[in-house]
Amino acid sequence: MLLERDLSEPDRIVGELLQPGGCLALQKIGIDDALEGIDATPCEGYEVFWGEKSVRIPYPEESKSMIWSDGTERKQEGRSFHHGRFIQNLRQKAKGAERVTLVEATVNDLLEDGKGTIIGVKATPKDSTPLDFKADLTIVADGCMSKFRRQLLPSHVTPITRSHFVGLVLEDPVLPSPHHGHVILGKADPSNPSPPADLNTPSLGPVLVYQLATHETRMLVDVRGHKLPPASKLSAFLREHVTPVLPPSIVPSLEVALQKSESNDKNYRLRSMPNSYLASYPQGRENKGAILAGDSMNMRHPLTGGGMTVALNDVVILTELFGGGTAVKDAQPDARGVVDLANWDEVSDRLEEWHWKRKSVATCVNILSMALYSLFGADGTL
Repeated sequence: MLLERDLSEPDRIVGELLQPGGCLALQKIGIDDALEGIDATPCEGYEVFWGEKSVRIPYPEESKSMIWSDGTERKQEGRSFHHGRFIQNLRQKAKGAERVTLVEATVNDLLEDGKGTIIGVKATPKDSTPLDFKADLTIVADGCMSKFRRQLLPSHVTPITRSHFVGLVLEDPVLPSPHHGHVILGKADPSNPSPPADLNTPSLGPVLVYQLATHETRMLVDVRGHKLPPASKLSAFLREHVTPVLPPSIVPSLEVALQKSESNDKNYRLRSMPNSYLASYPQGRENKGAILAGDSMNMRHPLTGGGMTVALNDVVILTELFGGGTAVKDAQPDARGVVDLANWDEVSDRLEEWHWKRKSVATCVNILSMALYSLFGADGTL
């Protein structure tokens, strides 16, 4: 049973760049064709800009190439795309899977048996009344603003927000490094003041630019501090602080985007999201019957676009640990057979293994993202 609050196409500024490791995870479970038909753009690496200087960082040459769903064989590369289009393809995959029921419903509460074990959820299907959906295992994947995190993790495990991303779409900009993510660092000049010690006054962090589709490119502006400028002043803040640090070829597209955002057309509004860090915590020890997955469990600064890669690798590991019988594409089943979801001791043991097996990917991505953000967002000269 898969419960989704809203089955219409999402319109968000997150989950738009999938690193090669995430593409390989999709291939491993046989659903990399979810990247087809959405006007996705290949990503071959990054280029970092600081004033007139730049350095290109391509993905390293790997010993194994990638074989895509269309049969083509290419070097390892990522994909960037409109988040909503990718999600719709994933939903279609789920809907077409054997023995999966997809329901549009808002989850209101986790159900307990009176002894502290989660036995399902109370949810309200669209155009209906609340219903109880019971299960031996409930997987909660409700994102960075998780409604149920507090019920499943200790109180000290809480996200730390260091900055916010402000997102806008540029139309047909001239990119200095096509098929690469652009990481643009602020210059040390009066238009980019150092962040105050109390982090209450916003200042400019790194700016990310990557192509979403044939004619659309995402710009994400990192604004350091606990608070963003007021909405009425946000466009002026970007014009003042971002324009001076951009490669000149991108500036005209930014100005057009800012003018459209000032026209009060909701299709061009400036949107924001918090950039948070949340360490993973072993699950299955204190609580029974439910686990967290995705950003509700583990977050890192999105500078490196590693969130979906971590989440999709979690899917591969859980598929292997919980599965049995036949393989799921290249994901090999655990030799112990299918886990008995009604036996929490057995489930807990495999969740403990998951916690440690996922670290080879998750810890690397988390440390890299936070370290690079600290470096790229540092004050002074390079």
